[in-house]
Amino acid sequence: SASESTLVGEAWLRAANLEHVEANYLRAAGQYEAIAKSETNATLAARAFQAQARSLVRAGRKEEAIRTLLENLAEERFAQAADAEGRLVAPNAELMVL
Repeated sequence: SASESTLVGEAWLRAANLEHVEANYLRAAGQYEAIAKSETNATLAARAFQAQARSLVRAGRKEEAIRTLLENLAEERFAQAADAEGRLVAPNAELMVL
């Protein structure tokens, strides 16, 4: 519904603000995780997990970021999820952790 998409948009804005403006990477990671877990659109959920992992890396928690990507993006529903540039999120995430 329109109100749900507005709430999702607001949640993304809050998370992005925490990450990019406030540099509060752990809180941003928590916001992105909440988005990922509540999002029904697989592509948006995958992008949120990707953003969560990016924030964790920026917070110095690389192992936690790797675990986030590998555990969450292995789900079948993310097989065709693409990022904004059209790259498949799951294989790209696997390459990032190498």
